[in-house]
Amino acid sequence: MMKSQRFPRSLSEVLATLTVLVFLGSIFVQFLSWTVGDDPALLARAESSAVSESLTTLRVVPVNETLAVNDSSPYRWILGAGFSESEADGTWVVSTEAVIEFNVEDSSPSAIRLSLSPFLSGGARRRSIEIETSVSRTAVDLEDGGKMVTLELDGSSRQQVRIRCESLGVPNSQAGLADRRALCAKLYVVEVVG
Repeated sequence: MMKSQRFPRSLSEVLATLTVLVFLGSIFVQFLSWTVGDDPALLARAESSAVSESLTTLRVVPVNETLAVNDSSPYRWILGAGFSESEADGTWVVSTEAVIEFNVEDSSPSAIRLSLSPFLSGGARRRSIEIETSVSRTAVDLEDGGKMVTLELDGSSRQQVRIRCESLGVPNSQAGLADRRALCAKLYVVEVVG
């Protein structure tokens, strides 16, 4: 005699089974994120040395001038990993870390000024970021309206500035358009002080 397979007999048993499966699935996903680490889509991809080398001449900047980093600016090339494509008014940080790389000729840069504004969503009033050079690091709370941030530079001709975001936000969908970019802050201008 064959034993019959047991199937759920009622809707409540089906719902209970689905609930258990969803719960176990969520634990599995959490386990993966715990063991794998941060979502790689939110991490900046480092430039290859060939790309970095080819951009060297495009990354030469003058000192004591305000440099826009918008889509028509020749200085947008100083924006490396972690930045989106430049827009008409500036460029978004779209990763938990973004890099600004530039070279200065015939001068010893002493500071850098960055004009930034935060992406705020869900009732947030500020966004925390950290900016770091080879000799300076500062934590900044960006509020609506933005801020000009100044950091010390080490004087060498080749510089790298890192912007680290505590978190990223996603714009709300409006009028049926889904903007799924993860955003931190928008960079408008850079000034290297000699």
